[in-house]
Amino acid sequence: MLGTKKNVKALEDLASFDGVEWTLAHTILADMGGIAIYFGPFPGPSKARPRQKLSKSAGALEALLSEEKTMFLDEKAKDETKKSEEDMKEMLKDYDFITTFMKKQNWWLGGCEIPWKPFEKHLPHAKRAKALLPEDSLEWKTENIAALAGSVWVLDSKQLEIARLHGIIDELPDIKLADIEDTNKSDALVKVLAVMQVVWIVVQLCGRVYYGLPLAPPGTHHCRFFCHCHHPVFD
Repeated sequence: MLGTKKNVKALEDLASFDGVEWTLAHTILADMGGIAIYFGPFPGPSKARPRQKLSKSAGALEALLSEEKTMFLDEKAKDETKKSEEDMKEMLKDYDFITTFMKKQNWWLGGCEIPWKPFEKHLPHAKRAKALLPEDSLEWKTENIAALAGSVWVLDSKQLEIARLHGIIDELPDIKLADIEDTNKSDALVKVLAVMQVVWIVVQLCGRVYYGLPLAPPGTHHCRFFCHCHHPVFD
């Protein structure tokens, strides 16, 4: 929270220069991982023409042609996927730490497909950044560098400020406060259950104080978090 409030002023100044809206809620959204930067071509909407009604004979012919076309496209997609995988291996042959990062992410996500892919223009920068790390540096630092070598960056508020100042992005994202508040609406039942959980934690803490037992940090953290429920993001 302290870091978030500290970054608000700098981001508000940048947003004012860019002509976009920015508030404390925007900063918290960024620190919660809600803002991503996508590099590379962004897939557009399909421009397929609407299908027209066909007679029975024409419909049968259309179905047959559609099946043949589907089989052809499937084979073409397999060939393109295979070629893409080969190109990826060739591109990453000198970037073992990125390959290791990708394998670990794939294991954690259970093989789910994600939009993150290695981005060729970022690879040399990632390699130079890794070379600056000491040999005994922690593994998570190398993984952070590997993540920034991809086509998607999920930035916190400080990283977003740095990206804007260094020209990585031309302007801060134009996100309306109303949109943030709209996506933050919760069902009444969820709120009731959350309050009940906090009340139960308070009861447990009181019981531990009564019996002279030490307090568990997670319990006190939950209560401290609940005390900030007046925050704009939680309204």
